[in-house]
Amino acid sequence: MRMYLEPIRAEGDPRRPRRFVWRKHILDVREILERWISQTQWWNQEERRVYMRVLTGEGIVEVYRSGERWTLSRIMD
Repeated sequence: MRMYLEPIRAEGDPRRPRRFVWRKHILDVREILERWISQTQWWNQEERRVYMRVLTGEGIVEVYRSGERWTLSRIMD
């Protein structure tokens, strides 16, 4: 598993994205495997992240959305 924490662009419904674009790569979402919410108070500028672990044509990736921004968190080996 490798951690990236890099911005990505999502296409489709925020609750069910169809694909992600990262470093000029298109990651088509085949299936959402897991979804969870992490909410912290860092510190008093509370941040809510919606995480998803998704199966793509490139393998399993973990992404999250915070507000309108999407981030590629991890790519599973």
